[in-house]
Amino acid sequence: MRVETGTAAAVDTVTLRAGAVAALLGTVLYVVVSVAHGNPPITDSAATLDHVAERSWWLHAHLANVLAVVLWLVALVVVTRVLRHDRSAGLASLAAATMSVATAVYAVYFGVHGVGLTALADQWAAAEPGAEHGTVIAADAVLAVLGSTAFVAQGLLGSSVLVYGAVLAYSRALPRWLGTFGMVTGAGWLTGAVALSFAVIVPFTVLGWLWMIAIGIVLWRRANTASRG
Repeated sequence: MRVETGTAAAVDTVTLRAGAVAALLGTVLYVVVSVAHGNPPITDSAATLDHVAERSWWLHAHLANVLAVVLWLVALVVVTRVLRHDRSAGLASLAAATMSVATAVYAVYFGVHGVGLTALADQWAAAEPGAEHGTVIAADAVLAVLGSTAFVAQGLLGSSVLVYGAVLAYSRALPRWLGTFGMVTGAGWLTGAVALSFAVIVPFTVLGWLWMIAIGIVLWRRANTASRG
């Protein structure tokens, strides 16, 4: 069964439900991992290595966070598909490209965070007394890379939410309040990244979670409408 609403493209219910589940599951993963992650002592390499070594789940948590953002990408690709015959179709394609780049950069950032620090923490834990200096130097380098990519990744995610918000605000096919919500959220997220301030990024990340939950609900309801049609 397919649905056509206004100028929106007809999209099968399976695709709509897949997008909804991706949005909701991705957000749950993002929230759980963020809460578990906490604030590691990144200004002290040795303390960071101790912090990671004490957490056997560190690698898996960061891979789960990468998966969360990939699921967000899936959900937003479904949104783009819904809009492919809407007047916002061109902008939606640009938004999908932006989110694709953001996902790739975020995957590298959290991949290094998870895989790189876990490998170094294992070396640190296994090192003979007095032989830890080389591991600390390597950790310094990894943390420097993470520091240089963190705000780029966050800025790209914020930009993606901002652009998708603009798309939805312009669209005639999906609720425009989703667009306003997305633009406010994305603008704040991007501002925090430009200002190099996680104190600004974090509250807008929380709004981003709520926005993505709303996306999931809208897609699921659209699928319900299609199944009844």
